Amino acid sequence: MNCSLANGPYKIFNVKYSGQDADLYGGQPTANIVGYYTNSDSMNMVWNLTNVDILMTQITLRDEAPSANGSYASVDNIYSGAVLQGSLNNTIWTLAPIMGQNPCQYLILAPPNGMSQLGWTLPNGNNGTSITLEKPNCSVNTSLPIGDNGTPITIQSGCNANQTWTFKSVGNMARGINDLD
Repeated sequence: MNCSLANGPYKIFNVKYSGQDADLYGGQPTANIVGYYTNSDSMNMVWNLTNVDILMTQITLRDEAPSANGSYASVDNIYSGAVLQGSLNNTIWTLAPIMGQNPCQYLILAPPNGMSQLGWTLPNGNNGTSITLEKPNCSVNTSLPIGDNGTPITIQSGCNANQTWTFKSVGNMARGINDLD
């Protein structure tokens, strides 16, 4: 199964709280990004994924809600417990595939901060719970050479499900005149 994520619109679901996806709360440009029960009508939950490297492991995520004014999933400061929020400053996130029974699951990791890397975590399944950065809790980390130049990527397994995410393509989204590139 090919789990590469092409550029385009996606909903991002938490594995442990499978009905919860990443939502720019209220579609406001600088709102917190929260877990919220999926709603097919809400553009706040649709993220335009853009690959920024040829290995398709580094991405930016821009919210598709017209009211979000092009906000990206971002953090101002990277530390354990930091809350994800909308921002016009894009953060480059790293996708770390998780090996196991269910393909196409990932850790979404913030840029390295010192000696540790922090990933998206949904602390509980209540609507409106802020997604925070926490140290990934995985039992195995394996670095494998991937790509023509042998660039390493870390493959994870045995990760906490509340730190594990899946992406569901929502196809070509109808967009308003103000959202055209």
